[in-house]
Amino acid sequence: MNVTVIAGALQPYAWGRHGALAEFKPGAPAGPHAELWFGTHPAAASEHVAGKATASGHAPLLMKILAAASPLSIQVHPDGDGVRRLLTDSATAALLSDEGIKHEMLIAVESFDVLAGLRCVEEAAAVFEAAGPICADVVDALRDSGHLKAIHLLLTSPRDADLDGLCAALPADEARIMRQVLDAYSTDTAVLVAFMLKPRTLQPGQAMYVPAGSVHAYVNGLGIEVMAASDNVLRLGLTPKTIAVDAALSISNPALTPTIGEVLGEPFAPDTAPFAVMKVVDAEITIPHADAIALAYDGSIHDPESGLTANKGQAFLIHAAGPVLHVRGTAYVAWPRA
Repeated sequence: MNVTVIAGALQPYAWGRHGALAEFKPGAPAGPHAELWFGTHPAAASEHVAGKATASGHAPLLMKILAAASPLSIQVHPDGDGVRRLLTDSATAALLSDEGIKHEMLIAVESFDVLAGLRCVEEAAAVFEAAGPICADVVDALRDSGHLKAIHLLLTSPRDADLDGLCAALPADEARIMRQVLDAYSTDTAVLVAFMLKPRTLQPGQAMYVPAGSVHAYVNGLGIEVMAASDNVLRLGLTPKTIAVDAALSISNPALTPTIGEVLGEPFAPDTAPFAVMKVVDAEITIPHADAIALAYDGSIHDPESGLTANKGQAFLIHAAGPVLHVRGTAYVAWPRA
């Protein structure tokens, strides 16, 4: 038997939607429901329901159902070189949860507002010019040295800029998203950093791939998240958690921007993504790679070979290539790329 059926592990972070994931997790306690984790990461390993356990006890991919009622932190994830550098010093090593590389992808189930990477230098400069003389040094830093110098300046030299005025100077669709950020974090000294990022709304079925090193934030929505099984996050604002300015900027790459695509019916796998993701609706799918995850978002997934079924809110961990899964309803399937 080459499959395991698992149930999601609930993470009740404060930014989650109240009770939103109870339909996927019967008996879940009341309160904010932020994420359901499907995988074997020790921070929130899934419950083993049926089938065999993984041979190594470690699944290389992690899938989540994510329900955001308010903005998550502005964050960046280290690539392999970044992890190695951070591990050389005890202070920065303490910022890591594991030794993994957290490339990730967000798939919108409902419309999902995001801050999708850094604006280009000139666009960011135009935004901060709208703030007037109080941000003139930020504009100069952007044009002379680029994003990272300007972000460092914002985080180490807070200033009382007219945030409402900045919002008013943005296009209407961007302003709507940024007002959500201000509603939640208007007194956060790092809130100006959010204006350095590009607001965007993912429509249902759209996916955003975020490579390690890309600065980003999720604002509001319901979606599926797929990532290499790591929980390494360094933050630059919009959070009561630790902000490590120098460490986070040291692993940030302004040249890296998220890639937007579609997942329905065809695998979505941008060039640098170590995995592919596909949405499957009322169809069969042949799993092309070992260590895949298949989540029954609604309906069920059946594996005729093992006789096992994953029902709504459950997932298959698939340990060998080749199974033909029968999907009734909607499933999200991810597998590592060779």
